[in-house]
Amino acid sequence: MRIIVLAAGEGSRLRPYTRDKPKCMVSVFGKPIIEYQLKVFEEFGIDDITVVTGYKSENINYPYINIIKNQKYKKTNMVYSLMCAKDLLNGDDDVIITYGDIIFEKRIFKTIYNATEDFSITIDKDWKKLWSVRMTNPLEDAETLKIRQGKIVEIGKTPQNYEEIEGQYMGIIKIKSTILKELVSYWESMDRSKLYDGRNIDNLFFTSLIQCLIDDGWVINPLIISNGWLEIDSVEDLEIYEKLYASREIESIYKK
Repeated sequence: MRIIVLAAGEGSRLRPYTRDKPKCMVSVFGKPIIEYQLKVFEEFGIDDITVVTGYKSENINYPYINIIKNQKYKKTNMVYSLMCAKDLLNGDDDVIITYGDIIFEKRIFKTIYNATEDFSITIDKDWKKLWSVRMTNPLEDAETLKIRQGKIVEIGKTPQNYEEIEGQYMGIIKIKSTILKELVSYWESMDRSKLYDGRNIDNLFFTSLIQCLIDDGWVINPLIISNGWLEIDSVEDLEIYEKLYASREIESIYKK
């Protein structure tokens, strides 16, 4: 199994914590975000780990991980960062991709680790519990996710109501070795003059890429989970989580 962590962004919403370090190195509950992920990977015996860095990348210093720098991190997004590591998407091994600003329980990773479908993503069916802790109106920040006959048919759009959200995308993806080269070829063949959900190809959201794949007949498998993870996207997130951790209320959503 090969791991690619996408951690190139500046994390501007986490300033001042990201003033001198990348987002994945911001401390939560006493240690950097990325160390929670590395601990889980270690428990599964995975040592093929690559982190795609960008902003303040020199501050990510772990001797047992590989580093690939997205030199255009200021002007690009997650998919571009992944394709900075496209030489690793060569079909030698299955790949699990994680966002660098999340932490998750071992059981969440076990679900994706054991997935057998070609393209799988974890989906939190009880997402509203976490979103309600983070914001007063969860609908404003959430994205659509529709599942039909056990497969995802829509993802990443602006929802009009809660019925359009059957779960929330988490930023944890598994792609089998057999289709990795095809995925790279698909991205390389995408129209560079076109906007995707209002963004050019370099700023493509991962959900936009997934939707394009769905529209072109790819099967995307949802792995349904219930809580057990946190996204650390802003100073407000961090402060809320630390307060809930101190009172042990965080355990109703995430167990360290």
